[in-house]
Amino acid sequence: MSQQYNWENVSKVIKGEVNTLQTEFEHILGQNLLGIYLDGSLALGGFQPARSDINVLAVVDEKIDSSLKRKLVELLLRISNMPRPLEVYILAAKDLFPLHLPLSFELHYNEPSRETLLQELRNDTLQNDTIYVDSRLTISLAVLQRAGIVLSGKPIEETLPVIPEEAFRQALIQSIGEARARLPQDPISFIFNACRTVAYLQE
Repeated sequence: MSQQYNWENVSKVIKGEVNTLQTEFEHILGQNLLGIYLDGSLALGGFQPARSDINVLAVVDEKIDSSLKRKLVELLLRISNMPRPLEVYILAAKDLFPLHLPLSFELHYNEPSRETLLQELRNDTLQNDTIYVDSRLTISLAVLQRAGIVLSGKPIEETLPVIPEEAFRQALIQSIGEARARLPQDPISFIFNACRTVAYLQE
């Protein structure tokens, strides 16, 4: 099995990609940026340089307009996969308190969305008035509360709501069901996530 890493012992190249993202977000978002947080395998441990994504979540005070969204998408398209794929969510504080599930977000970037985002940039059709929601954010926020790493800004407990335990459990079970439906495309991720979920529920 490939060697696994966390934020403390991962290579300088991986840290460089994360640090570039942090610096550019701070430059683009300025005082609107409340915090940038690392979650996923780099925070929990288990990061594999050959196959893992880098998971980052940012919180902004005010919703982002279309010009900012364009700058952020251009940035993410440029630095993702240099050398590892990024998965980034940007959330607005106004959508987090009071807590409503599933959570909404301002922007989501991952490599499967690359071509769609490139096409929207070319056609100037990036939307900033559409409400997007994602049930997986329930898991991300619960993980951040337990093991997230503050890269910049306020402590996690000041910017992100606490996810109720029952909501976290239900989101885990739902996630495994969705992953099972994609089993032929990504069996390794399904096995890893299923093992983590079973271990957590048993404990």
